[in-house]
Amino acid sequence: MKSIFLSAIKSSAKVRNRLGLNMYEPINIYDTCKHFNVTVRVVNINMEGIYVKADNHNMPTILLSNERPFSRRVFTCAHEFGHHCYGHGSKIDGLDYDRKYSLEQNKEELLVNAFASSLLMPLAGLQKEFAKRKLNPKTANPLNYFVISSYFGVGYHTLVYHCKVNKLINNTKAKELLKYTPAKLLNTFFSANIEKSHFKYLDNHSQPPILDLEVSNYLIAPFEAEVNTHYLKELGTTDLGIVHMACKSGISKVSSPNFSHKIEVRIEPKNYVGLSEYRHLE
Repeated sequence: MKSIFLSAIKSSAKVRNRLGLNMYEPINIYDTCKHFNVTVRVVNINMEGIYVKADNHNMPTILLSNERPFSRRVFTCAHEFGHHCYGHGSKIDGLDYDRKYSLEQNKEELLVNAFASSLLMPLAGLQKEFAKRKLNPKTANPLNYFVISSYFGVGYHTLVYHCKVNKLINNTKAKELLKYTPAKLLNTFFSANIEKSHFKYLDNHSQPPILDLEVSNYLIAPFEAEVNTHYLKELGTTDLGIVHMACKSGISKVSSPNFSHKIEVRIEPKNYVGLSEYRHLE
């Protein structure tokens, strides 16, 4: 088991090295796949994901379902990319979690899950983000976890499970955190009547180079941040910042006197179908 996790950490570090990224920065999985000449296509099929190995006529391809939660697609894409990096054959990941794998298949799935986790959420990066906010993972609250999941572009529950597996928190803390969902968190500090949707929260420590959203998703930005309201409609204020809703597909920017750079916000249409590299084109 230990050898699987070590292999995953080493392989994910090699990917980051080829991209010129250190172990503290967030990674955009769709841009990563493009860099490695892996086609990513979003389809309207109820499944998790498919990896199709390259042949004489086609590039390696990953298929993702637009019926799956927005942040979940990120992890699924990294999972399928792991199959590519390890040279596995074509794979179909459906929705039947109780299906039986052979011992070798179990090893492959565990390996690419560990790879995806390490690639998207390197432990050094997580610990730096907690420390930057003077937080301890063992005592941090759900909102603290959510802002860090937003920074790395992964799901809240995905981050909690990753911290538990890597012993940053124990089972009791994980169960406590997993009682919350993004929708429940959003409703605790923004009382307006809003539909259930994915959201991301930027604090003054969060400066990811790219932020991916889908039309109807929400973004909470610091009070002093400048947001292009052509793409992100202002809905109101909270104790945390200003709430915006992604209202139009395209590329926008968020800037702040406290940020060292402008954050590129890529907004894709709701239920988008097509190549991932074109998802945010107007």
